[in-house]
Amino acid sequence: MLATTPEQFIALRKQFGYTQSTLADRLGMSLRAVQDIESGKAKVRKVHSLAMDRIAIMRAAFTGDATLLTEEAVTDVLALGEVL
Repeated sequence: MLATTPEQFIALRKQFGYTQSTLADRLGMSLRAVQDIESGKAKVRKVHSLAMDRIAIMRAAFTGDATLLTEEAVTDVLALGEVL
């Protein structure tokens, strides 16, 4: 799922099992920035969605669970596999 709304952003964070603080750390953002996105005070920007995709890819690699990957992430991972 590509997080494009505050609700999707929150849902994905919870599916990762992260607190707001942990997600902020993983994304290199402040806790306040994550809180602002989740409350709707700040927009979910493309860079945030792509960073969440990156977390989903890493989690899939370590857990074997690819259910949180977007179609675009799967395509990118498969293309990388062909290169390697």
